Amino acid sequence: NLITSVSLMYDELYCLSASTDGSVRLWCLRMRTCLYVYKGHLNTVWSVSFSPKGYYFASAGADCTGRLWSTDKNFSLRIFAGHTSDVHVVKFIENSLYVITASYDRSIRIWEIMSGNCVRMLFHNQERIVSLTTSISGKYMVTSSEEGNIILWDFNKGKMIHIVRNIVQGPIYYLDFSVDETCLIVSGKKNCLLYTSDAADDLLCVDLGGRRIIKKK
Repeated sequence: NLITSVSLMYDELYCLSASTDGSVRLWCLRMRTCLYVYKGHLNTVWSVSFSPKGYYFASAGADCTGRLWSTDKNFSLRIFAGHTSDVHVVKFIENSLYVITASYDRSIRIWEIMSGNCVRMLFHNQERIVSLTTSISGKYMVTSSEEGNIILWDFNKGKMIHIVRNIVQGPIYYLDFSVDETCLIVSGKKNCLLYTSDAADDLLCVDLGGRRIIKKK
């Protein structure tokens, strides 16, 4: 079986791994030991994510669901159902009150943790969503596609701001903002790029909705 996703707890003492066998495992890094095995998904688990505060985590899988867990229980606390295809990404919003899922059905859904209800849906009808990240401030969200494109969203308004095409050849599997939101890391199958507003070479400038982002290899 293959490992599809990992997530490190904030204290860096524990990590989670997701697998094609449909399970999520909690590991103690100090002892290099598996502490718990969480089962509930009916197929491959594509993504796993610790909450910013630890203890709780979320998973997403090929059974079209996202799930909320606590590390001390071997069953899911919430099932986020509504997608019609594989859910490839799951992320906590920084306040830990909401979870975001992104699916091959070309939709992004925001779920309230307390109720388990979907409170907002965003659609990008042209491309399947492979990866997703939000800025620390919660103002921006970036998604990526199988075609190597990235899309910048105004997260609060739920509106697409800009699309940058052909960043890399093939799918973009990983995205992440720097803490100060001036840099975006983009990782594809064969390369990893850094987009930063600190560079000075205008020839490599990419316009992300009015923000001058520079590509560095």
